[in-house]
Amino acid sequence: MALVIGCHPAYEFGAAYTGPHPGFSELNLISTILGEPVPTTKAETLDLEIPALAEIVIEGFIDPEKMPYIHASSHSDSYAPLISEEPFFDVTAITMRKNPIYRHIQPTRFTEHHSLAEFITIPPLFTMLQAKGLPVTDIHMPLHSCGNCAFIQMTANNPAEVREVMQTAMANPMAPRLSIVVDEDVDIYNTNDVLFALSIRANGIGSAEGFNGTRGLPEPLTTLIHSAQDIRSIPNNRWAIDATKPSLNEPERRLEFVRLQARGEGAVKLADFIE
Repeated sequence: MALVIGCHPAYEFGAAYTGPHPGFSELNLISTILGEPVPTTKAETLDLEIPALAEIVIEGFIDPEKMPYIHASSHSDSYAPLISEEPFFDVTAITMRKNPIYRHIQPTRFTEHHSLAEFITIPPLFTMLQAKGLPVTDIHMPLHSCGNCAFIQMTANNPAEVREVMQTAMANPMAPRLSIVVDEDVDIYNTNDVLFALSIRANGIGSAEGFNGTRGLPEPLTTLIHSAQDIRSIPNNRWAIDATKPSLNEPERRLEFVRLQARGEGAVKLADFIE
C-alpha cells in the first residue's frame, strides 16, 4: 500500500469514494473529475503505480495481525474509542519532493475530513431514496454533527413515504446515526430552520423511530473498553425524526402549517435604505 499526502483535492474525493464501481478504479474516477489522465510513476519498494504529483509518499505493507492502537482523535470530536484493535502499517520507503508541504487531515471538524465524509455518505443515500421513488429533493450532513446526522428534505404524498425515508436512512450501513426529515420550505443548510421544524412540526414521541443493531463506525457509543486486551463493539443504534408537515393527501391540515411571511421578506433589505 502507498499513502499519498499532499495532492490535488480530486485525489481525496476519489480515494474517499466508497460506492460500487465495477470496471473502474479510484484513479479512473479521479481522472474523470480532473478531466485529464492521472500521471503515475513506479513505487520505490512496491509493485504499484502511484500518483506522480504528490508532496509525500509513504510505502509499506499492512500487517494483518491486529494489535491495540491508541487513538489521538476521533471523527466524533472526542478521543474515543481510546483504544481499538487495528492492523499496523510497516513502512518500507518514504519519498518526497524538495521542501514538501505536509497535508494534514485529522478526523475532526477542524479539517476537511467531515466534508469528505458527506461526499461519500450522502450521494449513495440520496440515490437509494430516489431509486425507491421517494420524493426526496436534497440531503445535507451538517459538519458540526461530526458526520452523525442528516437533514433530509422532501414533499411527502402520504405519511408512509416519510416513514420509508426514515427507515431507509436508519438502515444505511454508513452514517447517519440521526436522520431528521423536513419539508421543502425548510432550509436544510440552516440549522436554525431545522430547529424550527423540530420544535413546531415534530409530534413528540410519535415522530421518532429507532433501529438497533446496525453496522457503524467505532466511537464512544459503539465501543466498550474494559482493557487493552478486552475491546468490544456495541450494536450501533440509529434513530430518525419526522419533522414534516402533514402530507399532500391532507391538504386542509397541511395549510395550517404554512409558515408566516412578512410582506417583502427576502426582497427588501435594510442596507438599501441606509447610506
